Amino acid sequence: MVYSGNVASLTLGLEGLTGNQNVTQIRPTQLIQAENVTFHTGAIQKEEGATKYNSTAISGTPTILGGWDWWPTTVLQRAIVYTDAGTLLRDTGDGTFGTTLKSGLATSVVPVFVEGGDEVAANNRKLFIFNGNDPVQVLSGDGTTTSDLNTATDPADWTGTNQPTFGFAHEGRLWGAGNANDPHRLYYTSITDHEDFLAGGSLSIYPGEGEKLVAGISFKGRDERALIVAFKFPAGIYIIDTSDPTIANWSVARLSNIFGGVSVRGAIMIDDDILFFDSQGNINLISQISQGDLGGRELSTLIADFGQFIRENHNLSRLPNIRGMYDPQKREAHFSLSETSQTINNRRVILDFNRELPRFRRNTRDVAEDIWLRKDADGIQRPAAGDNAGFVWTLDQTARNKDGAAYTATFQLPHMNLQHIDPSLAFRRKNGQFLQIILEPEVEDSTIFANIFWDGRFSETVAFTSGVIGTALGTFTLDVHRLGPLNTQTTRKRRVRGSGLRFSAEFFNSGLDENFTISEVLFYFTVGSER
Repeated sequence: MVYSGNVASLTLGLEGLTGNQNVTQIRPTQLIQAENVTFHTGAIQKEEGATKYNSTAISGTPTILGGWDWWPTTVLQRAIVYTDAGTLLRDTGDGTFGTTLKSGLATSVVPVFVEGGDEVAANNRKLFIFNGNDPVQVLSGDGTTTSDLNTATDPADWTGTNQPTFGFAHEGRLWGAGNANDPHRLYYTSITDHEDFLAGGSLSIYPGEGEKLVAGISFKGRDERALIVAFKFPAGIYIIDTSDPTIANWSVARLSNIFGGVSVRGAIMIDDDILFFDSQGNINLISQISQGDLGGRELSTLIADFGQFIRENHNLSRLPNIRGMYDPQKREAHFSLSETSQTINNRRVILDFNRELPRFRRNTRDVAEDIWLRKDADGIQRPAAGDNAGFVWTLDQTARNKDGAAYTATFQLPHMNLQHIDPSLAFRRKNGQFLQIILEPEVEDSTIFANIFWDGRFSETVAFTSGVIGTALGTFTLDVHRLGPLNTQTTRKRRVRGSGLRFSAEFFNSGLDENFTISEVLFYFTVGSER
């Protein structure tokens, strides 16, 4: 029997989460909730699980302020963490973090790890750790202790607690900046020794503007010039052109005195661009600013909407504690930050760059005071996070659980009057009849619930059971045999009741080891009178 009513097709995951609170402006392809879900497969899926790297908490259950996947050689992998007990710890793979590299360091900092050394074949690789309070720490090769940066060759300005807050590698040199006694100066080493700043030099970066330098990134311009992008707080972005082999010909130019940075870890490279948090809680692309207008990549509306969401739902006093990381395998940028009134980074804002426009989503499951990349056994870099209880977590795990516990994934459609289907529907009552979801192939049973809303008021909850595709047949199952291909979509339809001008559905799943992959929602309805 042919259905005689109306059917609204709602393709999911095209634009991701919006922070816009004006329901009349939210597009049907946006979401008003997107927590612990992911878009990178092209549909909406439950976010991957998490496992503990160390099964027993680090002694004293400290907060992991920073972490790094350290490879002193091509065959040795070490996990390095900086804790709020002021310790640098090393793990060799057994999860015990049994080696104390350094103790007595500052306890309320955002550490920055920079790889260097290996200037010539005989030299060790080195890991440099900046914290703005203590001398830069140097881990040489597979050493079991760190040493202070050589005071005989470090900048004379770096004394006492006047230490650089951040560093980065650029054009074969180590760079550092952010020391309180000269906060507008960038310092650099020689090419032949990454511990020798005396043989290098420094650059004063518009000292009359802004309060201090807070971040720097090595960046190749589109014309392949060697550039540094330096950020000041609360405003100021500068381009340092070091492409000329003669240092005297290097140049410093202001890119913006309106936008600036907020955190030493708040600016990250993403493919051929730089993504950064500014001091107002907005997320920006450097390409937008370099093009001279905020619509350069049609992101201004999306980012402005989400900036308001960040300001209303997060602790703005802790913006300097933001940590950013880019996952090249999934083409996602992660920023960990604090929920309102919280003093630990217990929220993550994630931008998916698998489409022309980025799609926002949030993680509310994990505490990630820091987040970084760690190479797995297959050579794939996956996110790792440090929490506030002495644990390092490996994220993006196939099983949908967090160390054996269930978690909830939620997304919600906008409150729609369906005028995108027919403008005449804007002011006409819709009578609900069915809700149908289109599922990509699944390999496990799971139940997806949907809370139904009419004109912003909860109406009912309906449940969809995905089921397993394929039925046992002798010694094989249809999902792996040519009789039951894996690329078969399935649909589930449920009766819905109620009526109103605007319709919304909130989908969620809280099942242990359960997943869902939903590509489309169909809403069946009839039309009532005008209202």
